[in-house]
Amino acid sequence: MRKLLVSAALLALANICSAQKKPGVQQKYDTSFRSSFDKAYELAYDSMYIDALALYDDILKQAGQKLPVYHKAIYNIAYIYKLLHNYDTAKKIFTAIVAANYNQMEKGGSGRGIMAEPYALYRHNACVNLAEMALDEHNYKLALRYIKLFDKKYPYHHFCGVEIQGNKIFTAFMYAQAYIGLKDTLPALNILFPKMMIGGYYYSAQTADEAAELLKQLYPKNYLVARFDS
Repeated sequence: MRKLLVSAALLALANICSAQKKPGVQQKYDTSFRSSFDKAYELAYDSMYIDALALYDDILKQAGQKLPVYHKAIYNIAYIYKLLHNYDTAKKIFTAIVAANYNQMEKGGSGRGIMAEPYALYRHNACVNLAEMALDEHNYKLALRYIKLFDKKYPYHHFCGVEIQGNKIFTAFMYAQAYIGLKDTLPALNILFPKMMIGGYYYSAQTADEAAELLKQLYPKNYLVARFDS
């Protein structure tokens, strides 16, 4: 088992093809608002959150609510409030985004350069953020609800199979966190175990660690040693 965990961790560190699957600030937008949006985007990435919020708020005041730049700005505002741990405000905005009719396949998601997400995926990413906040607040039933939404109702889209596989591992990790919080060990293990054998992704090592801990809870040490060291 120790060899397996080390291998998964090394693969996760060695692979540079897969980005972190957690959503971030939405990418630049090429319109008449480009200069302001680019500046706000850079401020957010430089952790100058209050300045970024002020600039995004100016964009909202100038842009019509049907414009894509408005949708990206409102999403980024919610994400920054989450980073500031103002969960009440972040949850209100993300919940409104889930109910809104924004174009999921609008170009330009989070990240930079070749690692940038190709699509905005507003509702998918809003549900990911809502699930993460629910986990932080130990509201595991609510977290599971949002995980199912971003997994099934508002699924992840990408043109790259590597990124799709990375998202599957992230999703398994999130499901497991909710089930572990609910003290529902077997569903958590059933989700994690197939993914713990896959290395090279951001959540590979964490997934292997979680699965290993659950196995220790369910089976005696001599059984696990015989099973995995054979």
